[in-house]
Amino acid sequence: MQQTRLREKVRTAAEELGYNFRFVYNMIGHDMPMKEIHDFLTAASAIKQLRKMRVGTMGYRDMLLYGTQFEGFSLRRDIGVEVEPYEMLEMVRAIDTLDPAVIAEEIEYIQKNWVMDAPCDPKILEQGVRYALAIGKKIEERGWDDPAPQLVSLEVETDTPVSELAQKIACQHVIVAYGDHRPVFEEFAKLLNIPVI
Repeated sequence: MQQTRLREKVRTAAEELGYNFRFVYNMIGHDMPMKEIHDFLTAASAIKQLRKMRVGTMGYRDMLLYGTQFEGFSLRRDIGVEVEPYEMLEMVRAIDTLDPAVIAEEIEYIQKNWVMDAPCDPKILEQGVRYALAIGKKIEERGWDDPAPQLVSLEVETDTPVSELAQKIACQHVIVAYGDHRPVFEEFAKLLNIPVI
């Protein structure tokens, strides 16, 4: 009884201070709920990292997709990510300052180390290297975090027709993670007061 009252006092104090927390219970004779603890700590760690994250965005509404819109004030307030926009003209100007020797070195690396299914036009390869180097330069200048990884394509067959599924999805791009990561994402959402549907 005394432990219950103490637990309630701790809970009340933590709630009044605005802490996001979760009690994980352990029962005598049962294993510790290590999976629950791990999921909570993983979500809390991700939130802590997001609170200091700065990313950049070039242009507005990538590919004019509805799903790439965001509202910066809420994103910063609720999740913690600071998004700094920059103009495409900045990218063009950054490309003009690149060292031709560095461009050539990167192209040579790609040609030696990448496996391509078909020949690649050298001009396209060079332009891609220029873009990558210019973005890297901008990231260094502004202290942003690295860009999102380029993910492999994946064909998914659904139980419903794609036209019906598309009516419920805000964009064309979906990221899939292998394994069941729902508990971690649910903990993450709870900690940030995001409704889980």
